[in-house]
Amino acid sequence: MIEIKLYDNLGFGLIINLPTGVLISNQTGGNACLQPTTEGVFIPLANEITIDSNILISPETEFAEHFLIKYGETGATKGLDISDVEVLETILKKYNLHNFIRIDFDKLSQSHEAWIWVLINTDSENNLLIKNFSASKLSGVITWRNSD
Repeated sequence: MIEIKLYDNLGFGLIINLPTGVLISNQTGGNACLQPTTEGVFIPLANEITIDSNILISPETEFAEHFLIKYGETGATKGLDISDVEVLETILKKYNLHNFIRIDFDKLSQSHEAWIWVLINTDSENNLLIKNFSASKLSGVITWRNSD
């Protein structure tokens, strides 16, 4: 199967699980350097660069900061807890992604730094990125640069 590795990707993104024949992978989990894969398509989300200072304005910076403060470089490889979800959903809300993406509570044990399973609402009023999906709910993974 074809594989795309996001190891050098800068910024926050969403992998939508779809039967594309393309596996998408990222290096995740802090210094554990996990390399999970899922089949689908990748779209970058909510990433901006300030022109004058080249500073990334993105959920990536706040997600990475949360994991580094709480877990150090261990990357939460044993899964996420409810307090993680509260912080991460607050960040999603700040970037107006909260109606489009919700953390998947059924997959908290499979989620870790830079690889968080989510549910995607294709009917969201804020959804300007994807259209004409037959399913109103999709699953996927939000991912960003790993802290290792």
